[in-house]
Amino acid sequence: MTVAITGLGAATCFGLSYKDLWAGLCGGKCGISRITLFDPSSFKCQIAGQVPEYKIRDFVPKSIRKTTKLMSRDIEIAIIAANEAFKDSGIKTKALTNRTLQSNRNAAR
Repeated sequence: MTVAITGLGAATCFGLSYKDLWAGLCGGKCGISRITLFDPSSFKCQIAGQVPEYKIRDFVPKSIRKTTKLMSRDIEIAIIAANEAFKDSGIKTKALTNRTLQSNRNAAR
């Protein structure tokens, strides 16, 4: 059996969604700037397109937040894009519904 999630997701130098990416591209913006995540002074090239700051805890269910301490940045960025693609696909699951309900309850407090 093959499963395909047909949704869009992106984590780019324009932002953490495909809508941010599209707006940046259509707006003629440049996402390239001097590297700030580490000291690039020893490299010939000191510019890059960097994903903006984020908190991975905002993109994973509360039940697995402890595991985020072991994730490297590239895995975190992949999770952010995959999370958006899953939501964009319109697929409804118990996990996604429970997570939405939990965040709505917390917002009401």
